Amino acid sequence: MIVFITEDWQLDLTDHKITFVEENSLFFDYFVSGYSLPFSILISDELALQLGFVSENNITDYETRYQGVLQQDGSFSPAILVLDEYDGERLSGSFVYGNQTIPLLDTKLSDLPFPVISTEDIEVHAKSVIEKGFPEVGYNFPMIIDKEFDQKTNYENFEGILNKYTGTAYVRNSRVVTGDEEIIYNRNVITPYPYILEILKVGFEHAGLSYAGDFFSDPLNSKLIWDTGIFLEQLFSPLPPSFRFGRAITNVIEGNNVVSSFRSVVNINSLGSYTIKAYLNLPDDMFVREYTISIKGKVVYESSLQRLDKLLTINMEKVEDFGVLELKMIIVRYNEVTSIDDVSKYNNFTFWSNDGQLNVFPDSFTLADVMPSMTFSTFLNKLKNWFNLDIDFQYDTVTIDYVEQKFLETTFRDETHLEAEKYSKKSNKNKGYELKDSQDTIYVDKSGIVKDLSKIKKENIVTINTGVSVMKIENNREVFTARRLENSEFRVLLYDGLQNGLPVAVSSIDDQDISLISMYNRLWKNWIRFRIHSETIKDKFKCDIYEDLNTNEGRYKYNKKQLVKKISKRRIDRDVWEVRVESEVL
Repeated sequence: MIVFITEDWQLDLTDHKITFVEENSLFFDYFVSGYSLPFSILISDELALQLGFVSENNITDYETRYQGVLQQDGSFSPAILVLDEYDGERLSGSFVYGNQTIPLLDTKLSDLPFPVISTEDIEVHAKSVIEKGFPEVGYNFPMIIDKEFDQKTNYENFEGILNKYTGTAYVRNSRVVTGDEEIIYNRNVITPYPYILEILKVGFEHAGLSYAGDFFSDPLNSKLIWDTGIFLEQLFSPLPPSFRFGRAITNVIEGNNVVSSFRSVVNINSLGSYTIKAYLNLPDDMFVREYTISIKGKVVYESSLQRLDKLLTINMEKVEDFGVLELKMIIVRYNEVTSIDDVSKYNNFTFWSNDGQLNVFPDSFTLADVMPSMTFSTFLNKLKNWFNLDIDFQYDTVTIDYVEQKFLETTFRDETHLEAEKYSKKSNKNKGYELKDSQDTIYVDKSGIVKDLSKIKKENIVTINTGVSVMKIENNREVFTARRLENSEFRVLLYDGLQNGLPVAVSSIDDQDISLISMYNRLWKNWIRFRIHSETIKDKFKCDIYEDLNTNEGRYKYNKKQLVKKISKRRIDRDVWEVRVESEVL
């Protein structure tokens, strides 16, 4: 039986000959999951009504994506039905099921629940962090050379290094007033940059997933920092630099729920244009009843979202505009009667002057502040293609292993009883591989590394673009650390604490580095050799619906051990699958 099940309705697909496809993540440079080929089926008037395609008033109001569970006989998978068209009788659509349906993968990195870090002085805080590492801290403040920074900002006096540290203190910015002239000396910016593992940790824990595997146990990976290219800035303002709600003013029990209220006021009595950055990222068990920002009693912003990152401009053009800025929040926890604890790590208000120029450094921040517009799946996919990873979501655990080792540990299932009379096989020795990052390319054919692939046909060249820029160590005023190159992609560096008293990046740790050739020798060499020296087998056969066909196991068939690359199957009878398999001989 093949059925798509939602909370409100079910769709029996058993007799519709839909083709389902499952791929092995080892062979692909994207997240694989189960999916169906597009289908078109007749549906009943009752189901059309439930889906919103028709109504009693002939008004249509329907969704195009439905979350549910796909049952394939004894197997159940989370699934999404994507609807393309309904012509009054037939419904057209397709399914994805398994990994691709995990909501975490579509979550923007800036929407992950990174805690708000509150400090009395960010310079003192950074100095206390630079000798630590992951997992004790989730970020650090490495010195990064950026020779173009002053050209794209108003930092004319920038000294060429972000997070510049003298050995005893961070370089501060200042202003000098001479007569009627004010000179701004923005020499430095102080910005935390995340450890790669911290982003994975926060993301998986947010999704309720535990994590394991070779990638997490490799000590070198705990030293990887991502230079996101974003920096923190807070321009001098007569307003307080930042504020956070902490403990509630009141906690009121309403039935089985606890309602907590928070309020604060700020007096604005200086002419100018100001920006308020309101940040909120509540846990899933806290809900917003009221969230308002008011000026002189007039609400200028309100929200009921659990997560927000809002910029709000307030103009004080004349003295009559002066008044009280009121910040108010009421949150509810349902089926909970104990008071809500301190919420300071879930919210933050930052104030700065739009007319200001001096960066005085923010004293509170969250890693969400330095996250680019990237989803978790895009981030994870970059790691997959850089480290040659197998990323396996199973129930409440995600396991991330190196393909280089894992494919050698494959177990093989005897499928001799499913052998077809005819099958196709093709050698892959005419193929070549390009392994690339933003600076280098390695070419590989059946003989190993070569200078180019000019002897290989273009259609037989497989390109693996890691999308990574490993930051080179360069010199700036006798400081050797990682240099940021503009227009480079996913920039990463190795950080191993203080080096000669300075928080600088290093090129290697314990004789291991992350150059492209090192990554090839350590994580790609055996896998690419196997792919080139293998042969591809494709066959077609029929089997009982309870035959345990999957991509996680290899298969022994036609006197050969094979890694399964792709399985396509179509129900041709209530108890029979028609199956096509593509595999590569180990």
